[in-house]
Amino acid sequence: MNNKRLKVVTIVLSLVVISIIIFTIVTYNKKETIKRENITRIGLKIIVDEKECIVNLANNDTVLAIQKELPFSTLFTKYADSVYYAKLNKNIDVDGEIVSTVKEKGVYYHTGWQSIVIAYKKYTFKKQKLVYLGSINENIPSTNSIQTITLKTKKDS
Repeated sequence: MNNKRLKVVTIVLSLVVISIIIFTIVTYNKKETIKRENITRIGLKIIVDEKECIVNLANNDTVLAIQKELPFSTLFTKYADSVYYAKLNKNIDVDGEIVSTVKEKGVYYHTGWQSIVIAYKKYTFKKQKLVYLGSINENIPSTNSIQTITLKTKKDS
């Protein structure tokens, strides 16, 4: 009699564990789908000297966190004759491809500086980490002056 009860309890517990695992997988996949849809829907424009550039965005939580801060308009400072950067008002959660070398036309979040970095030339940061946010479809000018660069959603005008 006890053996039958033990089998029934084992089967019931196994079904509960399997149900929890399936629920977790389905919920996680649904969350990832929502994330991808939000990135595509919200999008990102960068306006440099009144020239509008669209950014092809990476799919990560850092992009979503930055999109929540838009629109964002500030002075970007030129650094190392390769990039522009601007400090954000708050720290952003980091999730995504971590790099130390930035590529031309790339947009990054610098974890140490808490800044958006826009590269117009390839550059390697020593011992510093950046999260890849996306790439710009146009060349970024490399003027000597500090520029106002505006980041906003594609749906804004």
